[in-house]
Amino acid sequence: MHLALQIRDSSPRSQKIIIWNTIVQHLYDQEASKHDFLVSNQHLTMRDDGTLDIQAQGNFKLAEFALGQMATHLNIPRDYVRRMAGSATGLLAHNINHWLQQTEAKRTVRTLGNNLRTYLSDRYKILDHLPLMQAISPSIMQNGLQIVSANISEEKLYLKAISPRLNGEVRRGMRCTGVVISNSEIGAGSLAVKPLIFRLVCTNGMVMDTATKRYHVGKRNEFEDFEEYISDEARIAEEKSLFLKLRDVIQGSLREEFFNAQLDKLHFYIL
Repeated sequence: MHLALQIRDSSPRSQKIIIWNTIVQHLYDQEASKHDFLVSNQHLTMRDDGTLDIQAQGNFKLAEFALGQMATHLNIPRDYVRRMAGSATGLLAHNINHWLQQTEAKRTVRTLGNNLRTYLSDRYKILDHLPLMQAISPSIMQNGLQIVSANISEEKLYLKAISPRLNGEVRRGMRCTGVVISNSEIGAGSLAVKPLIFRLVCTNGMVMDTATKRYHVGKRNEFEDFEEYISDEARIAEEKSLFLKLRDVIQGSLREEFFNAQLDKLHFYIL
């Protein structure tokens, strides 16, 4: 699941294109094993080994993040849940199963292979990494952006890209503009695109306050229990519309007028 890449500024553009393709391929490789379900608590059962059964769908290993989400939803102290998960999974199953039966709710459950990675509200709005990357790829390539770092963990995607063609001087060192893109598929953060002022003489970048964010919250999903809804056409169309707007944000962040305005602000605060 985890992919971490650091790219040197001196790396040739061809290598940076390979890096971009590596990221996209990594996400494609996961698609076949990703499934999303809307399920009521009463159709979930934890086994004594700490795994979770989804009725009629199979048995899954609970990710630590998903277990924490479940603890919060069922109002069981997280520290107590972590302690039971470490040394008393039978007791954990007894507690979880009791409160699952007592708590009537539908939850969005996301799986990857044999792992259950989320236990979320039925209002959770799915915004996945792959369609995001597909939507912004033309802007990345057309503007000659250089990916300087990329990290895809179980919890988040994080990309930092710069545009060396737009640069300017602010007291010490040349600075150029770029964007920071972050997203979570499991409820660990919002989807965000933020303009970046990057200092070329070091590896740090200053993220600007101006940002576009989209939280993973929407209308309740109106599906029957266990119905898999990852292929729902309306959701995909809405998702595509959002990602296209984010692509426009990237384009706006790379305008020379915007960059110069940000440099003016830095001159005011630094000098």
